[in-house]
Amino acid sequence: MNLSLFVRLIVWVAIITSLLMANSALAKSVNDELLRQAIGQKLMIDIRFYCEKSRSSNTKKACRTPMVTLPNPVAQTIKSQHIGGVILFSENLQSTNQIRTLTSDLQNAGAGDLPLFIATDQEGGRVARLPLDDFEAFSGNMPLGAVYQGDQQLGKKLTAETYKALAHSLRSVGINVNFAPNIDVNNNPNNPVINIRSFSDNPEVVSNLGKVAVNAMQQQGVMAALKHFPGHGDTVVDSHSGLPLVNHPKSRIKQVELKPFNKIIAQTQPAFVMSAHIQFPALDPQKLTTKTGETIITPATFSKPILTDLLRNQMGFEGLVITDALDMRAISDSFSSLDAVVKAFNAGADIALMPMVIDSNASLIKLSQLIDQLVLLTKQGVIDKAALLNSYQRIITAKKAYITTSSGTSTDAFGKKITNLAKTGGPNVSERPSIAHWVNIDKDSQRVLARKVAEASVVTLSTESVQPTGIVNTESTQPSAKSKVKPDSNLSPAFLRNKIGLIVMPDSGKCDALIFSLAKLGSTGHICWNDKELNEALKAKSQLNQALKEVGAVLVSNLSPAQAAYEMVGVSMEEKRALRKLTTQQRQQNNQQLLSLAKQTDLTTAMVSLRAPYDLADYQNRVNYLFATMSYRVSTVDKSVTFEALAKALLGQLQNNAQIPVNIDSV
Repeated sequence: MNLSLFVRLIVWVAIITSLLMANSALAKSVNDELLRQAIGQKLMIDIRFYCEKSRSSNTKKACRTPMVTLPNPVAQTIKSQHIGGVILFSENLQSTNQIRTLTSDLQNAGAGDLPLFIATDQEGGRVARLPLDDFEAFSGNMPLGAVYQGDQQLGKKLTAETYKALAHSLRSVGINVNFAPNIDVNNNPNNPVINIRSFSDNPEVVSNLGKVAVNAMQQQGVMAALKHFPGHGDTVVDSHSGLPLVNHPKSRIKQVELKPFNKIIAQTQPAFVMSAHIQFPALDPQKLTTKTGETIITPATFSKPILTDLLRNQMGFEGLVITDALDMRAISDSFSSLDAVVKAFNAGADIALMPMVIDSNASLIKLSQLIDQLVLLTKQGVIDKAALLNSYQRIITAKKAYITTSSGTSTDAFGKKITNLAKTGGPNVSERPSIAHWVNIDKDSQRVLARKVAEASVVTLSTESVQPTGIVNTESTQPSAKSKVKPDSNLSPAFLRNKIGLIVMPDSGKCDALIFSLAKLGSTGHICWNDKELNEALKAKSQLNQALKEVGAVLVSNLSPAQAAYEMVGVSMEEKRALRKLTTQQRQQNNQQLLSLAKQTDLTTAMVSLRAPYDLADYQNRVNYLFATMSYRVSTVDKSVTFEALAKALLGQLQNNAQIPVNIDSV
């Protein structure tokens, strides 16, 4: 071989080697970019509060400034890190126009990428994030369950109309995911967090109404999320503050907790299922070691047997599995953000919700670092790469099916336009909203519907004829509850008609709402005390004795579990502080002492349960009448449909077939 040929050969080898190395580097770069985009899409962050500078790196939610406009650093992070979704809370949602601007800016931040999931919790009732001045919150699930118990067709109709209206409200401001309906079967009277958020303690009722709710929302182009899988209804611990355990055998879990999920998934595929931070040893007895060295049973959120084997494979769920918030104490007390996300992904979760606190520029840097670590762990095989990319494809499919941009297009993984979304098979494509074309809300029509639900759901019970009575049969299931009180006739008793009443409400805002509602119906002159005022009157007997001489009826109330301070609308800080000092036991004792005094003077008595109706059992032998609203929201004193309906019931002007949808004898 001559020298010239040898040199040319060396040159060609060098060129080929260089090309191979370049292609390898390019492939590595593309692979890394694909992994980063896939991981970013699998994260849904919250931006409830935002301060440019972090006030404390050790204090959760140290920043308390609500994020109502989108800061540039957040927008840039969403774009550069390919973030897949954002969850908004009431702090972010102040008015219709403000929310529309925020959601538009959020979608624009992801321009050239896949559209964002923009989510919130608009369950109705006490869990409603949209501003009450612009949108109805409605009564919530348990009141709808009460309607259904007395009239199945009406219950389904009002559930469908309510969830359609909730979806319509969300669509009108650019929110495309609703973490609802709650389909937990509330069969534990001491459940601190679900209670009235559940339709019933009967899994068949929950299944039937949950299915109606999912269809109503998804036909409006809003993605529904069943929660909290495999079930949060039989717990005594709130997973926001601790890690609950459900210690039932698999056969019982299948018949109760799992039944609504199984039935709804089989009959109508919801877009999402949200996992619960709850231990179910009968479904997965494996144990994990926490960051403190403690050994615990694997929570459902981290359980592959639960999320993949059971939900995905056995139950046939084809949508997206999203975790409950990973910054809840059930998880954050025991696992780092990185460890929690890794465990959730490997269990089968498509999306990690709120993996870390985002409230400052410093936290955005930590988010980028988290994604770097997740990319590295995927490349190292700690996270299953094939499963991650399959999950990424499910996310793309869901976004193509449900979300359009202002131009009617979506985008694929690398910004290539996806057109003809109407051919993707998403539900009700013709009604799917464009981000830039807002749907207008008829607030008056929403209020008419909210009033209809409230009036159909107030339960009236008489204790004067005591006999067991079963709840109506609910589509091939046994009655779930019996009550030792006899349902009154369809027309409520004239408890306060032509009588002055001494009324006790949990706080002055609810006093004002009820007194206002009674006055609108021509019933005036009533005395209304809040729990603090009753406590004081029982100590200074003269005021109480005088009040009892002036009235012909006494109504006490109970709200259990206790309400949060923010739910006391129209109440001063001084009153809130005083009310917080009263224990549940003190309130009960005060009510019972007042009723005993009323009985001594032959006054007609009644009690109204404003939240979980299990407290009716404590009063059925103490009063003449029992009422239950299972709702207590007051937006303004002159616009509370719950207290308007209660006022009608107290005056004998309300006619319905509502029945308590849970077993109060289980208390």
